[in-house]
Amino acid sequence: MILVLLGTLSLGIAILALPKYQTYSLGFCIGFISIVQPSNHMDFEVAKSITIGMSTIVGSIGLWLAFKLYPQSPYTISRKIAIKSIVKDIQKLKRQEISKEHYQAGLIKKILSVYRNRKDDPSSEKDIEFALQSLLQTM
Repeated sequence: MILVLLGTLSLGIAILALPKYQTYSLGFCIGFISIVQPSNHMDFEVAKSITIGMSTIVGSIGLWLAFKLYPQSPYTISRKIAIKSIVKDIQKLKRQEISKEHYQAGLIKKILSVYRNRKDDPSSEKDIEFALQSLLQTM
Protein backbone atom coordinates (compact mmCIF):
# COMPACT_ATOMS: atom_id res chain seq x y z
CA MET A 1 0.00 0.00 0.00
CA ILE A 2 2.83 2.40 0.82
CA LEU A 3 4.43 1.82 -2.57
CA VAL A 4 1.16 2.59 -4.34
CA LEU A 5 0.68 5.80 -2.37
CA LEU A 6 4.33 6.80 -2.73
CA GLY A 7 4.35 6.52 -6.50
CA THR A 8 1.09 8.37 -7.01
CA LEU A 9 1.51 11.05 -4.36
CA SER A 10 5.08 11.93 -5.34
CA LEU A 11 3.73 13.81 -8.37
CA GLY A 12 1.27 15.76 -6.23
CA ILE A 13 3.88 16.52 -3.58
CA ALA A 14 6.38 17.69 -6.20
CA ILE A 15 3.82 20.10 -7.67
CA LEU A 16 3.20 21.62 -4.22
CA ALA A 17 6.37 23.68 -4.77
CA LEU A 18 4.69 25.60 -7.60
CA PRO A 19 2.47 28.34 -6.10
CA LYS A 20 0.21 28.45 -9.16
CA TYR A 21 -0.78 24.79 -8.77
CA GLN A 22 -0.69 24.38 -4.96
CA THR A 23 -4.45 24.23 -4.51
CA TYR A 24 -4.87 21.63 -7.24
CA SER A 25 -1.98 19.56 -5.89
CA LEU A 26 -3.32 19.67 -2.35
CA GLY A 27 -6.76 18.66 -3.58
CA PHE A 28 -5.25 15.80 -5.55
CA CYS A 29 -3.24 14.47 -2.59
CA ILE A 30 -6.06 14.74 -0.06
CA GLY A 31 -8.62 13.39 -2.53
CA PHE A 32 -6.46 10.44 -3.49
CA ILE A 33 -5.77 9.50 0.12
CA SER A 34 -9.46 9.78 1.04
CA ILE A 35 -10.52 7.64 -1.93
CA VAL A 36 -7.89 4.95 -1.35
CA GLN A 37 -8.38 5.00 2.43
CA PRO A 38 -5.28 3.02 3.39
CA SER A 39 -6.32 0.53 6.04
CA ASN A 40 -5.98 -3.14 6.81
CA HIS A 41 -9.49 -4.49 6.38
CA MET A 42 -10.55 -7.05 3.80
CA ASP A 43 -14.31 -6.56 3.60
CA PHE A 44 -16.39 -4.92 0.90
CA GLU A 45 -19.66 -3.12 1.45
CA VAL A 46 -21.56 -1.74 -1.52
CA ALA A 47 -23.32 0.92 0.56
CA LYS A 48 -20.01 2.18 1.96
CA SER A 49 -18.47 2.33 -1.52
CA ILE A 50 -21.42 4.29 -2.90
CA THR A 51 -21.30 6.65 0.07
CA ILE A 52 -17.58 7.28 -0.43
CA GLY A 53 -18.08 7.83 -4.16
CA MET A 54 -20.97 10.26 -3.68
CA SER A 55 -19.17 12.17 -0.95
CA THR A 56 -16.12 12.47 -3.21
CA ILE A 57 -18.23 13.88 -6.03
CA VAL A 58 -20.10 16.30 -3.76
CA GLY A 59 -16.85 17.40 -2.10
CA SER A 60 -15.18 17.98 -5.46
CA ILE A 61 -18.12 20.04 -6.68
CA GLY A 62 -18.09 22.03 -3.44
CA LEU A 63 -14.37 22.72 -3.73
CA TRP A 64 -14.75 23.74 -7.38
CA LEU A 65 -17.60 26.12 -6.48
CA ALA A 66 -15.57 27.61 -3.63
CA PHE A 67 -12.72 28.48 -5.97
CA LYS A 68 -15.10 29.83 -8.62
CA LEU A 69 -17.02 31.98 -6.14
CA TYR A 70 -13.84 33.21 -4.44
CA PRO A 71 -11.68 33.95 -7.48
CA GLN A 72 -8.78 35.72 -5.78
CA SER A 73 -5.53 33.98 -6.48
CA PRO A 74 -2.87 33.33 -3.83
CA TYR A 75 -0.92 36.23 -5.36
CA THR A 76 -3.75 38.68 -4.69
CA ILE A 77 -4.18 37.40 -1.14
CA SER A 78 -0.42 37.68 -0.43
CA ARG A 79 -0.38 41.21 -1.83
CA LYS A 80 -3.32 42.26 0.36
CA ILE A 81 -1.68 40.77 3.46
CA ALA A 82 1.50 42.75 2.74
CA ILE A 83 -0.50 45.98 2.31
CA LYS A 84 -2.33 45.40 5.61
CA SER A 85 1.02 44.80 7.29
CA ILE A 86 2.36 48.08 5.87
CA VAL A 87 -0.67 49.94 7.27
CA LYS A 88 -0.11 48.35 10.71
CA ASP A 89 3.57 49.32 10.60
CA ILE A 90 2.66 52.91 9.72
CA GLN A 91 0.41 53.03 12.78
CA LYS A 92 3.18 51.55 14.95
CA LEU A 93 5.63 54.14 13.61
CA LYS A 94 3.22 56.97 14.43
CA ARG A 95 2.85 55.63 17.99
CA GLN A 96 6.65 55.27 18.11
CA GLU A 97 6.48 51.54 18.90
CA ILE A 98 9.14 50.84 16.25
CA SER A 99 12.10 52.86 15.06
CA LYS A 100 12.29 54.46 11.64
CA GLU A 101 15.13 52.12 10.59
CA HIS A 102 13.20 49.03 11.68
CA TYR A 103 10.15 50.30 9.80
CA GLN A 104 12.11 50.91 6.61
CA ALA A 105 13.83 47.52 6.73
CA GLY A 106 10.53 45.70 7.11
CA LEU A 107 8.88 47.91 4.53
CA ILE A 108 11.40 47.02 1.84
CA LYS A 109 10.62 43.32 2.30
CA LYS A 110 6.91 44.06 2.04
CA ILE A 111 7.38 46.19 -1.08
CA LEU A 112 9.22 43.27 -2.68
CA SER A 113 6.35 40.98 -1.72
CA VAL A 114 3.81 43.36 -3.27
CA TYR A 115 5.95 43.66 -6.40
CA ARG A 116 6.46 39.88 -6.76
CA ASN A 117 2.74 39.22 -6.41
CA ARG A 118 1.60 41.85 -8.89
CA LYS A 119 -0.67 41.38 -11.89
CA ASP A 120 -1.44 43.60 -14.84
CA ASP A 121 -4.46 45.27 -13.30
CA PRO A 122 -5.24 48.63 -11.65
CA SER A 123 -5.45 47.09 -8.18
CA SER A 124 -1.85 45.88 -8.36
CA GLU A 125 -0.64 49.25 -9.57
CA LYS A 126 -2.50 51.00 -6.76
CA ASP A 127 -0.97 48.66 -4.17
CA ILE A 128 2.56 49.18 -5.53
CA GLU A 129 2.05 52.96 -5.55
CA PHE A 130 0.83 52.88 -1.94
CA ALA A 131 3.79 50.78 -0.82
CA LEU A 132 6.32 53.05 -2.54
CA GLN A 133 4.64 56.21 -1.23
CA SER A 134 4.81 54.86 2.31
CA LEU A 135 8.56 54.40 1.87
CA LEU A 136 9.02 57.88 0.41
CA GLN A 137 7.15 59.48 3.31
CA THR A 138 9.74 58.23 5.78
CA MET A 139 12.81 59.30 3.80
